Amino acid sequence: MKVRAFLSLSSFCLFSFFLFGFLVVSCSDSRSPTSPGRVMLSGTVVSGSSPGSPGGAMGSPVPNVTVRAGNTGPSTQTDMAGNFTLMSVPAGNVLLELSRSDIHASVSVNASAGSSVFIAVTATSARVISGEEIEGIVQSVDAGGNSLTVQDQRLGMVMVKVDSSTVIRKGQMPVALADIQMGWRVHVKALKQGDGTNLATEIIVQNMGAQQTPTPSPGPSPTSTPSVPQ
Repeated sequence: MKVRAFLSLSSFCLFSFFLFGFLVVSCSDSRSPTSPGRVMLSGTVVSGSSPGSPGGAMGSPVPNVTVRAGNTGPSTQTDMAGNFTLMSVPAGNVLLELSRSDIHASVSVNASAGSSVFIAVTATSARVISGEEIEGIVQSVDAGGNSLTVQDQRLGMVMVKVDSSTVIRKGQMPVALADIQMGWRVHVKALKQGDGTNLATEIIVQNMGAQQTPTPSPGPSPTSTPSVPQ
């Protein structure tokens, strides 16, 4: 009798242990960006319209747009550079809803781990466009020609063009193109143009390189004063 009771108690404990484990897994946050089947999706929204339209000048960043995954999925707003990040998006084909007082559009994108998309939006439509993320060391800057050249480890030497809508910053501090120097490390988000060039929507200065200590100009050589015999 005691043996039977002991076995029943052991079975109950074992069952309770597995039930507790099942509940812990089931009750964990299935919307976590690391959960199976869910990913983090980042992107940039730019204007796909002509100057004067709600989106602004062609290719310019569009801020303050609400981006939502489906009707009830996670949502966020684009920043001043048009960037957004959505957490816990279902992997695969996702319909993004884009809205602002003057914009009501949607676009289908493919969400995968670490994916980033560029979206051109008008008042009533949106489409995925070709973009590039460039990161590397600045090799040259042509402020007069509105361009700089970056050595990217993956893409090699890349020329990046800028215009009046390009956001250039170090942290939250604006930086002028003319102030960027050779040797600085930058991260560039750019749109592919019809001629194959890259038009930057945002340039983030990541590292200003080693601080150069000015070399003091050489002074006159010290001269020894001959001793006077006593």
